[in-house]
Order: sequence, then C-alpha cells, then structure tokens
Amino acid sequence: MTFRVQDSMENRLLNWWFQVAPDRSGLKTRRGEQLIVLETGVRNDGPGPDIRDAVIALDGRILSGTVEMHAVPQDWYAHSHDEDVAYDNVILHVVSRSGGGPDLPTLVVSDAGAVGWCGARRTLEARELYMAAADRYRYKQEKVLNWETSTTSDWPVIRLGLLDCQAYGPSREKLWWYIYQQLELPRNPTGTAWQGSFQSRNHPHQQRQQIDRVIQNLPAMVFPDLSRMGWQKWEAWWKPHFRTWQIPGTLLREWLINWVVPATYSDIITGLKIWQELSPARHYGLERKVARFTNWGPVQTVLEQQGLLFWWQNGCTPRRCHICPLTRVSVSEKLSNTLYDKRLANSSLVKYERIA
Repeated sequence: MTFRVQDSMENRLLNWWFQVAPDRSGLKTRRGEQLIVLETGVRNDGPGPDIRDAVIALDGRILSGTVEMHAVPQDWYAHSHDEDVAYDNVILHVVSRSGGGPDLPTLVVSDAGAVGWCGARRTLEARELYMAAADRYRYKQEKVLNWETSTTSDWPVIRLGLLDCQAYGPSREKLWWYIYQQLELPRNPTGTAWQGSFQSRNHPHQQRQQIDRVIQNLPAMVFPDLSRMGWQKWEAWWKPHFRTWQIPGTLLREWLINWVVPATYSDIITGLKIWQELSPARHYGLERKVARFTNWGPVQTVLEQQGLLFWWQNGCTPRRCHICPLTRVSVSEKLSNTLYDKRLANSSLVKYERIA
C-alpha cells in the first residue's frame, strides 16, 4: 500500500496519529492544554495540510479543522506555510521535538518512531470481510434512497442507476449535467455543479452517444422483476438489448451489482447472498492490492470485492484504523463516548451480530 511520499519522520507521525492518538490519554500540548483526539480526520494526498476534517477537544473546547505534521516546528516556516492561506484552518501542529514554531497548539510526540504501518497486518477472516461487505451494501442502499428525490415517472431510481454506470471517469460531472438537462429531472442526483466545457480525456462523446441510446429506449422497456426471475435470467433478458444499444456487457453487471440488487432487496442478508453468487463485473487494482495485503487470495465474488473496497475506501485510504476489519474486535470491546464511536455505533463492523 502506497501513499504520498513524505519525509520519513512525517510518515511516522501520521502513523502515530491514526493508530495511537485516538486511544491515548493524558495528551498535552506544549502550552499544557489537555488534548483528546475525537476524530483523526482523513489523509490529504493533495496540496495543503496533511490531515483534513479532524476533530479534537482542547481543554474541553471542541475544534474541527486541519492538522499539519512536521519533523521539527521550524519546518512550518521552512515550507512557507505562514504565507499560504490553505494553512489558516490548522487547529493542531504535530511535531517530533520541541523548537521554535508558529503560534498554534503544538503536540510533541516522542514515540512516533516505535509505530509502524500497519499494525493490523494479518490474514482476513471470512466473517470480517462479510461484515465489511454488509456496510458497503448499506452505503449503496442509502444512495438509492437519496436519489429517490430525483426520480420521475419515466426514470425511477433503478433506471437512473444505469445512466450513472455510464457516466464514469473524469467526465462524470459533465455527463451527469447533460443527463440532468436531457431528462429534466427535479434535481441533479449527484449534487454536482457543472463548470467549463464538455472536453475530456475519457471520450465523453462516445459516452454521451451510449447515454442517448439508453434515454431513447429504456423508458419503453418492460422492466423484469429481479426477485421473481433470479439474477441469471434477469441478466440474460437484458443482454440482447445491451448489444443492440452497443453498451458493454460489463456495464450490465455493474448496474445489477450497484443499483438493481440494493434497490430490490432491502434485506441485507438476501442482497449479500446475491453478491456471493455473482462474479465481479471487472477487477480493480485496489481490491487486488488489499487482497494481497490480507493474504485473502484471488477475488472471485462481488461480496469479496465490495468488502475489500469498503475497507480500502473507508478505513485504509483515509487511515481510519478504527474502522479497519482487522481491528474491529478491539473497537467493539472498547467503545467509548467519542464522536467517532457514535457515528460507528450502527455499523456492522461493530454490531456484527445483527447479520450473523
């Protein structure tokens, strides 16, 4: 697993922040302020501070904002952060040793070198991957419900889902703005505001042609019931239509996985059973990387793929170690009254007995 290349000490500080800081008591800033890390935030792999969306308690005051890591406090000036407005919202400066630095709450971490990445590296168990897939399924169900406000009589949410599968790549926002205008939807379900031209490096002209063919033909189609036909017959029914519309068969499988199944089966166990029977529409480099990391082996089912993707996108990429399936048991045993735990309380990663 690779992240943005940084100074080794800054990487160690980042590892310490995500793995140790949320459970560490007795933290104090250089000024003696009592510090509690309520939410570690997410890793920023672009320009600006290292951590965004962090939440801390500083002498009882709740602060939210960004966090910056440096080997020594003087690096704040060496990197010209004092002249960059992107660093105006920094709520905490985390360093490895004392020295002259900015007038900010500063935490000196002396044991960052003892923390490695990643402390949860072990073989993933099937039940742990199942729980991660369950949360991924919940996420897709929530997306279906959120999009209901954008539907029309001709374009219910499942049909909009097919258009969503076609609006992929760097042109996504522009393509969805085009769809929104063509269908005269109540609102753009993606919530994006298009700016600029339709130029893209992902062949948007070809994608728009495919979208136009679906818009012209799909409303007149009789929509088969997945729950009655079963996914094999349902998919076989649609394949000749997709060939006629010159749409890749992989998009049919993606539509089934990401939209039709979650919209049809409100019961998570039933939905996951279908995912267990399906092979992935296509493979992603990320899920293969996570599979190697956890000694899982080849990804053969959608359930495996979606569980690994949930872990990567919600735990590993932003380095939210507490949501990682490999550390879930300790979280379940040590739930505390923090903002993070309140948000995680309804997650199957903690309350797995709901779907066992």
